[in-house]
Formats: sequence, structure tokens, C-alpha cells
Amino acid sequence: KQAARPAVNARFGAILAVSLLISWRMIRCRVVSLLGALWLLCPAAQAQSDVKPLLKQPSEAVTITQGFRDWYGVALAGRVVISGAPNAAGGLYAIDAATRAVKWRFTPAPPTRPAVMTNARVVGDTVLARFDELGSAVLIAVSLASGKELWRAPAHNRMEQVVVGDGLAFVLLRGLDADRRGLTMLSAVDLQTGKERWQLTFKTETVTEPVFHGGTVYIAAHDANALLALDATTGQERWRAGPV
Repeated sequence: KQAARPAVNARFGAILAVSLLISWRMIRCRVVSLLGALWLLCPAAQAQSDVKPLLKQPSEAVTITQGFRDWYGVALAGRVVISGAPNAAGGLYAIDAATRAVKWRFTPAPPTRPAVMTNARVVGDTVLARFDELGSAVLIAVSLASGKELWRAPAHNRMEQVVVGDGLAFVLLRGLDADRRGLTMLSAVDLQTGKERWQLTFKTETVTEPVFHGGTVYIAAHDANALLALDATTGQERWRAGPV
């Protein structure tokens, strides 16, 4: 027993040494972080150093107020800012960033409410935005120049973000079949006319948002258990890779 006691003491000493080393490193890291924070708060210390911050404190350049609080994210078309509000007092606005003047405000005709449900997309001379219609979503195309409605797609209860490419808008629609099981539809809408070119149905709600590149739409679907590459013009499957 006496012979085993030095071994136990040595093991305990090693554990204590490692614990102290770890504690010291943690304390040192906190001290370094504290000193760094103090340096950032001390202009005199920064003035004596050659190290300069990459970013400066941002300053407000333009303030636009239309009488309501909430705004969706903005889209830019040159110096024109496109944004909308997700409430009944909102609508879709085009605002000149230089003069802060409202170029136009679009509010859809009833039963569509003026509540914008997502960030607007600018595609050439067209602005795409989703609006609320009796609890469903409707995609509306608006002229960038005039703010007039060009066309609208049929309303759907669940509509995801819109992806554009090759003159088409690819819209992911989610719903239920007759047995209340999840469905997902991928619809391709002509940006000039608003007419549907093609639509695919997946017997699942587990479908990724589409990605467009080089005339091909890529999408992963759980029922197909694969990554699909679709011809953007026709919707025909080019190839698949799976399972995923």
C-alpha cells in the first residue's frame, strides 16, 4: 500500500498540473480579449498604432417614412429602391434614393390586400412581388417604370420564394392532396405574359427551393430521393443523381 501511494500522488499531481495549465490558458485568453476591447474603446491607443479598423461607424444617409413601421427587404434598380409593407396600410413602393421622392405606389385591386408577403424581385423592367389574397398568396408583376400591374398568377395557399431565369419565374407551391397529404408543385411562369409554361408535382412537401443556372433548374425531392436537373424551358428531366 505504501508503494502504491507515490504512484497515486504522482497521478494526482499530473492531473492538478494539467488543470492549472488549462485554467491559466483560459484566464490568459480572457485577459487578451479584455485588453483588445479596451484598445478599441481608447482613441489615444489607436492613434499610436499602425493598425486601422477595416470598417468605420456607419452613418445614416437616407431616411424614408411613409407612416407605418414595418418594411420588407429592399430591391434596387439603379437608384430606385423597391420595397413594401406586410400590412393593410402598405403596398409596393418605388422610391428615388437621391431625392427620397415616391415615384409610384402600387396597391392591388380587391380581394387582394396591399400586404406584401416577401421581398420584391426586379427582373429587367418588371417588379415581382407576392401579395396576400384571402389567406393565400398571389404573384403579381408590376411595371418598374409606371407601377402599373402587368399580370398576376393564380392565387395559391402556400407560395415560396421566386427564382428567375431565361425569361421565366420558377415558383414553388405547397399544398395537400385529397387525402390531406403534402404536395409540392414547381411552376414555370412566363415573365412577359404571366402564363404558366409547365408544372411538375411532387408527392411530398420535402422539396428544396429551385436553383437556376445555365438553362437548367436544379431541385431535390424526397419522393424521388434524388437531385433532379430539369430543362428550364420545358420542365423535362435532363438527369438525376441519387439517392440524396
